[in-house]
Amino acid sequence: MRALPRVELVVEPETLERTALGTIAGHIWLRDGDAAAQGDFPEVGWPDQPVALLAAWVPALQRLSRSVPAGEEITCAFVEGPYAFSVRAEGLGRWRLRCYERRSGANSDRAVQEWLTDSAHLLASAVRAGRATLARCDARGWWGPESEALRRALEPTPTDRG
Repeated sequence: MRALPRVELVVEPETLERTALGTIAGHIWLRDGDAAAQGDFPEVGWPDQPVALLAAWVPALQRLSRSVPAGEEITCAFVEGPYAFSVRAEGLGRWRLRCYERRSGANSDRAVQEWLTDSAHLLASAVRAGRATLARCDARGWWGPESEALRRALEPTPTDRG
């Protein structure tokens, strides 16, 4: 049986900067780990708000990982641009990701990228991205409601502790 592609959430912590309004901006995107057909969404080095996004996405992915029935679905939207992706449980250990560029028009609901991926790998990559992002924020003294929400999302739950 062929292994599932390992889609991951990528953040480049070295790109993080705090704006005059206190928003933390930097690069964040999805990457298909299949070297033969590597795809990125929205694109490599997408400029957005990683702390805010991860603070929302990590808990949603954690909830989805705990859902038993196939068919459960979440939507994760980027702040910048018309980009979003949905994650749907397709059975034990598998998630289907559909990536959208939401613009008005006839094909506004058509996925521009789609992957069936290993759910544990995607969730683990989101947690790694969150930890790396928080480490950068902590090193710079950038604390606020979004970083604290992300910190809470990354705390181990009783089931994580065994």
